[in-house]
Amino acid sequence: MQGICETRWVERHDGHLQFQGYHLVEICSALEKISAWQDNKTANDAHCLLQTLRSSDFIISSICLSDVLGTTVSLSRILQSNSIDLKKKATDTINDTLSVLQNKRENVDVIYRQLFEAAKEVAEQLDVEIKCPRIVSKQIYRANNQPAQSAEEYFRTAIYIPLLDSIISDLQDRLSPDVLNLFQLSVFMPKSEYSNEDIETVKELVTDYILRVLLDNTPVSVIVNIGYGW
Repeated sequence: MQGICETRWVERHDGHLQFQGYHLVEICSALEKISAWQDNKTANDAHCLLQTLRSSDFIISSICLSDVLGTTVSLSRILQSNSIDLKKKATDTINDTLSVLQNKRENVDVIYRQLFEAAKEVAEQLDVEIKCPRIVSKQIYRANNQPAQSAEEYFRTAIYIPLLDSIISDLQDRLSPDVLNLFQLSVFMPKSEYSNEDIETVKELVTDYILRVLLDNTPVSVIVNIGYGW
């Protein structure tokens, strides 16, 4: 099985795909056989993994994560390429990715229904049923007369919606225009030769930071410290 890389996002996407559809069924089949081994520790570990992979939480989470990663993988490839055009290509891809994710969020009921049907098919292959987790009969912080939720409703509000909200918020924070502009400061690093594009980038950056001081009341010390950082 392929490991999950901590730093390269594309490899994380590829590593996750091994738990989808047919692959997950094969993994569970192998774990089921291992859980019958005479080696108690190995058999017990395999049994615990099997129970996790066959749980409703894992199946739903895996399907939902695959849906989101399928949207962000193109952006990941661009951001991890050797040469990045942050000014145009990367910015356009970021905006397109956010647009798709926000559209999923706005039409979450329709999108999630398709994902839930896919999860039910996987669960059927694993001979399990998608069910809500057990909830204690007496609740302290919520009224006990809450209407019962279906499994589809529960996992939509517990997993898919928070996942979308988190990814959208994270992308907006990490890849905002201000953050992308910081990457362009690398143009000030010493080179043997500067291109016309480098010179134009310098002009744009200088103009941008001057306007920040004049219009946004950004302290000059902040601009100076950014320069020292580079």
